Amino acid sequence: MLVGRDALAAEQLPGHDDALEVERAQRQLQAIARDSDHAITREIASARRCQRVFFDFIHAWMGWEPETELRAELMAAAVITAHDHVLRRWLRGLSHDAEAEFDAAIDQIMELYAERRQPSYNSDQIVVLRTGQDLERLVPKLRRLLD
Repeated sequence: MLVGRDALAAEQLPGHDDALEVERAQRQLQAIARDSDHAITREIASARRCQRVFFDFIHAWMGWEPETELRAELMAAAVITAHDHVLRRWLRGLSHDAEAEFDAAIDQIMELYAERRQPSYNSDQIVVLRTGQDLERLVPKLRRLLD
């Protein structure tokens, strides 16, 4: 059974030169190293485009309301940050299940930015009272208040 580079070489397309691919990758890396400012600018622009895609999706999900614009922007930035955090951990060998870590990060984002809603008055409620009044006389009064 072939593994690693030998397996890749065995499955190459006819006429494909592995050495040329490695050389091309090295030249690309050298070009980035020579012009690191340009590479950083490209990376920032790429991250900003991704954040914009997430912002558009989240803001549409929230109904494109003016009052949700900031929250959508914050959530989009948090998604990019979560992705980068999980990716760095994975690249350093600190994550054995990057997908699960990313899912957990998204859950945290949803907890942080989810709209907090007041419970509906139509839902069941529990009320605890301490009173010296007769319960048989108190319950009808409470029912009238709730209706």
